This record gives sequence, C-alpha cells and structure tokens, in this order.
Amino acid sequence: MMIKTLLFGAGASAKAFMSNCAEEREFVGIVDNDKNKDGQVLDGVVICGPEKLTEFTYDEIVITTQWASEVKTQLIDSLGIAPEKICIPPKSKLKKQTPPFYNEVTRAFGRKIICELSAIAIERNVPLVLDFGTLLGVIRERDIIAWDDDIDMSVPEGFFDLTIDVIERFISQDNSGVSWQVEKTLDKSGRGMGIVLLFVDPENSLSDFKTTFSIREFKEGKSIHLPSLGMWFSPEEHFRHAETINWYGNSIQIPAKAKDYLAFLYGDDWHTPKKNITFSDYANTQAVEFSEFLDAGLHVDKDTQ
Repeated sequence: MMIKTLLFGAGASAKAFMSNCAEEREFVGIVDNDKNKDGQVLDGVVICGPEKLTEFTYDEIVITTQWASEVKTQLIDSLGIAPEKICIPPKSKLKKQTPPFYNEVTRAFGRKIICELSAIAIERNVPLVLDFGTLLGVIRERDIIAWDDDIDMSVPEGFFDLTIDVIERFISQDNSGVSWQVEKTLDKSGRGMGIVLLFVDPENSLSDFKTTFSIREFKEGKSIHLPSLGMWFSPEEHFRHAETINWYGNSIQIPAKAKDYLAFLYGDDWHTPKKNITFSDYANTQAVEFSEFLDAGLHVDKDTQ
C-alpha cells in the first residue's frame, strides 16, 4: 500500500526524494514557507503554504528542507501535528541515488580540485580550508568519502574576493577539458556569503558535483557559516588559523584542531562512518528562522568560464 505523503520543503531535496521514493509513496502535496512558491508545481505536485496543511489527507509529513529541526518544531508547536506523523529522512534519500564519488574517475577529479585549489590558496596566503564532509573524509579515511556528494571548503570573511581570484587562477590553468561556472551567493547589500564552482564534462565521463566555498564570520566567539546564516557554527578558534597537512603528496589546509572541530560538528562518534545521516544528526546547530533568510535577500550571480 502506497504511503500518502505530504512534503514540507519545495527545493531540490524534495525533487530527489520524490524520485527516490516513487514506488512506495503517493505524493499528495508540498508545503513551503516561501510565499513566492505558493501555487507553483514541482514534478506535478502543487506547492502551497502551511496554512493549507489541514486540507490534505496524508499518512506522513516528510521534511525535505535543511531546516528540519525548525520545521519539526513549527509543525508540532504552531500547526498541532502529532510527532509520530512527522518524518525526517536520511540525507541519502534527499540526493541522487548514486553519489558522484562512487565513480573512481570522478573521485580522482575531486582530489585534483582539492589539491590544485589548495596549492594556489597557500601560495597566495588565503586560509582556504576543507570543511564538513570533505574534511571528515580526509581526516578519517584519508580520502573523499565515497557516498559524499560535493566538496566543501570555507574561508574567513574578508577573503571573499581573494577566494574568487584563487578560483579564477585554478580555472585558467585547468586542462581537464571541462567548462566551468562560478556562482556567487550575495546578500541584499552585496556582501559575499559563499561561492559555488560547477562544471560540465563534454565527454560525460564525470559525475556531476559542486565545490562550495563558504564564508565564515567571527562573532561572539563563534565562527558563523554565512550561507546558512549561522545554522552551522563552531568555536571561532577552529577557523581563526589554518593548519597544513600532506595529502596525496600535496599540502592542503584544514581548520585548527580539526578533530575537535569534527567532534563539535558531528558528535564524539564522528570517526564512525554513517551513510544515512539526517540534518538532525548534527551535534550543534543554531535555530534560524526562514524569515531571516527572506530578510537577508540571498541571491546568486552566475559567471560561466
């Protein structure tokens, strides 16, 4: 029997979840806090605001947004939904089913990106460090995690333009044959919040993935991850200074006291591989209201190389 499912969150994760679970679930609707999406259709399913939630008949509400904890609280406290009706799926269900780095050619290409970007950053004194799952893989397994789906890097605020320069230098000397696109995430005042590096492989031998560069702001003893407006954060000591390690014969930069940082981010069992991590599994996150994202006016500028 198909599970009647109402999704909360109308982004790429919802699209992936519907594709991954089409054989077991019937999708009756999608709820999203963004009023601009009201009335739109995603893969044949209508999007509406949370005020219309009571109009649906469903077995489960599945949260398909990175603000899983905040949405769960909203559903229970503001909308009166029983906790047993709410499901936070593993992140693997919110992505394409075959992660890119299971493809060994793609994994090798990811290593090349990390090593070459790191070399340029070190040469130019830019403290560009590995972060999140990429850091976890390099520290725990000495490699990119096979089931990861992107490369994560971070740099302190004040190095946004210099990081753009590093990326442009990397692109100019790349001989892989792919075409590149740089996306800059800015707030409404034009402040740089993050950068995404994408590629298109004309030979179709590489699986798609992105390389993200998150800007981190130091505030009240914390290192604030600006693309999430601080939902992810850490003690600032980890990003005030970068440490350098040898990886595949190359120097790369990582946060100071990287193992302590990983414990803060993922919990004391960070060294235990977990394929099915959910957004609620992070050891330390801060609540950020969706209205704060709307007020920040985050937008993307694209530049194809």
